[in-house]
Parts: sequence; structure tokens; C-alpha cells
Amino acid sequence: MTDPYSIDVHAIASRQELAAFIEALSEDFAANADAWENVSVGTYLSALSRWLGSADSWAKNMTRFQPDLWIDPEAPSWQLFAAALRAARTYE
Repeated sequence: MTDPYSIDVHAIASRQELAAFIEALSEDFAANADAWENVSVGTYLSALSRWLGSADSWAKNMTRFQPDLWIDPEAPSWQLFAAALRAARTYE
């Protein structure tokens, strides 16, 4: 099983790589559901929506602490989608 936190979302550059990342999230949930804050589809989707709504704040923080890891929250990308899916795991 691949730990989804060991995958660099900034390196995801294709649909196939995103699919593999989502599979890693699925495997992580199956093995570690107790580590997930949002364990139902409803709470996960709500967290995903809220995270995407505040992604500009996340991007500003990333720029401040890790400028080389910038992901533009206004430009749709595989990287942004992967970052959002991973964040929704624990976003409140």
C-alpha cells in the first residue's frame, strides 16, 4: 500500500497518475479509516468543497513556506485536484 502522504501531488501530471493517487487514498481509507476525520461520503464531500473554497489561502501559505511548490488555485490541474482530495481526508 502506498501512503498518500508520501506522494508528491506536485508531480502528478496525468489522468493515470491521479487515478493511482486516488487508489492510494482508497487503500489508505480501507487500512486507516480511524485516521480520517471525514469518513462518510457526505462529510468528505463537504470538506472537499470547503477546502476548494479556501484554496487561495492554502496557496498563499504554500508560497510563504514552500514557494517552489506553488499550485495556482484558480487554474484547474491534476495537482490541485490531488491536493484537494488529500486535504479533504482531514479538513474540518
